[in-house]
Amino acid sequence: AGTYVDNDVSAFTGKMRPSYSRMLDDVRAGRIDAIVAWAPERLHRSPRELEDFIELVEKSGIAIETVKAGSWELTSSHGRLTARMLGALSRAESERTGERVSRARRQAQERGFWRGPIPYGMRASSIPGMPVPDEQQAPVVREIFDRIARGDALTRIAGDLTTEGVMPRRGKSWTHTGIQRLIASPALAGMVLVDNELHDAAFSGVVTAAEWRNANASLRRRPRGE
Repeated sequence: AGTYVDNDVSAFTGKMRPSYSRMLDDVRAGRIDAIVAWAPERLHRSPRELEDFIELVEKSGIAIETVKAGSWELTSSHGRLTARMLGALSRAESERTGERVSRARRQAQERGFWRGPIPYGMRASSIPGMPVPDEQQAPVVREIFDRIARGDALTRIAGDLTTEGVMPRRGKSWTHTGIQRLIASPALAGMVLVDNELHDAAFSGVVTAAEWRNANASLRRRPRGE
C-alpha cells in the first residue's frame, strides 16, 4: 500500500496536484489495483477531472473505496451516474462556499476592515481586520516614505536598511522589489480597496493618504529599477 497526499491543494481549484497525478500514473502502469479515499469529493470536485478518472477506471478495472460513501462503482452506467451526480453536488457546494467567502470579504472591505496579509509596519490587533501600527516597524516605514519623497532610489534604501540591521519580516535583507511591494499596500495609509477604488479604512495607518499617493505616484514616474 502507498499514500498520495496533496496538502493545502483543493480538488476544486483545478490546480495541479502532484501526488494525484502520480497516483494516476501508477494506475496506468498497473501498480495499483484499488484506491481508498476519505470521500469521493476528496478525489475530485471538477466534472472534467471526474470524466477523465472514470475513463481510466474503465480501462484499468481498479476498485474505488471511500470511507464516507462506501464502494464507488464506476464500471456500470448506474455507478457512473451516481458518481456524476455526487460530483455535481460537490461542485455546487464548493461554489456556494466560494460565494459566501467572497461576500464576507466584500462586506468586511466595505466596512473598512483589512483582508489580506498585514504589511510591515503594522500588526494584528485584538479585533480581526483592524491592524494597528507596530511600535518598532512604523518608524521604519515612515523613513522609507520620507526618503522616497526626497528622491532616493529604492535599491539604496534597501541597502541602507540591511546595513543598519533592520530586517524585513521575510528573508534576511531588503530588496528593491520588497520596498516597492511594501509601499504599494494601502493599509499603510489607513485605506482599503473596494472594487478597485480606495476608501478610508476603519483603522489608522502609519502614513497619511497624501503621503501614500505621492510616494506611489513618484515611483510610477521613475525609470524602471530606480
